[in-house]
Amino acid sequence: MSFPVPGDFKLVDHALSRVARKGAMAVVTAEGPEDHSIYNPSG
Repeated sequence: MSFPVPGDFKLVDHALSRVARKGAMAVVTAEGPEDHSIYNPSG
């Protein structure tokens, strides 16, 4: 799995009620240099 920008990405299935009731969510943390040509969070 690769991500074009660093950050925390939340993964859930199509049944969002499982996230609220059972906490069925994963968080993938991507690290690395920011590429502002793809995404610039400040503007």
